[in-house]
Amino acid sequence: MAALHAHCRRELFHACWKHLLDAEFVHAYRHGIVLQCPDGVYRRVFPRIFTYSADYPEKALIATIKDMGSCPCPRCLLPKASFGLFRGLQDCLANLRAYCLESVVMARSFIFSGGNTVNGSKVQATLGEGSWVPTVVSVFGFDIFRTTNYPISNQNAFAEKLGPLGFDVFRMLVVDFMHECELGTWKALFTHLVRLLYALPGGDRLVAALDNRFVLHCFPDFM
Repeated sequence: MAALHAHCRRELFHACWKHLLDAEFVHAYRHGIVLQCPDGVYRRVFPRIFTYSADYPEKALIATIKDMGSCPCPRCLLPKASFGLFRGLQDCLANLRAYCLESVVMARSFIFSGGNTVNGSKVQATLGEGSWVPTVVSVFGFDIFRTTNYPISNQNAFAEKLGPLGFDVFRMLVVDFMHECELGTWKALFTHLVRLLYALPGGDRLVAALDNRFVLHCFPDFM
């Protein structure tokens, strides 16, 4: 049931983004929009999406890959087992992600036409390596599977709307220190440590001592 809920959330997420990336935005993305700048000169401005700031679960949602799957990186196909190796960075650059349409569409046919579960063995075997999920992506505005008799309307919104204009959804998912560390891993770890202090005898005093050490270290001039 959890896999089905994740699949439905993924489809809903990209359906919402399709409404945001409407025909007016795509037209402005392609042809630009004339605006009056502060100096009074009219210029043609082209809106662009350079980066998308998000934590890892949202990146997996955008890239239509499985959260912490065998290839968890939203930008490359480096296996999880190779993380931390010396040649990791070179391997990442040499194995950038590219959609595998045929496998994904076949997996959707097993779900919608064959009645298989989203995380069933047949679907997973079809998706194979790459941590792909059964969300179809149309590349460069051409979908060779439009003649199929199972639903493929829910696709990666960024690739469907902006892919024909040369936009790469994977390249906009850059490392985000704030979301992934400061508000992600580190925040969760620090919150857990503070709760451990509160659980100890005299927890209030220990947390106050921690706060005092932080002030002494970061703001010595105020003491």
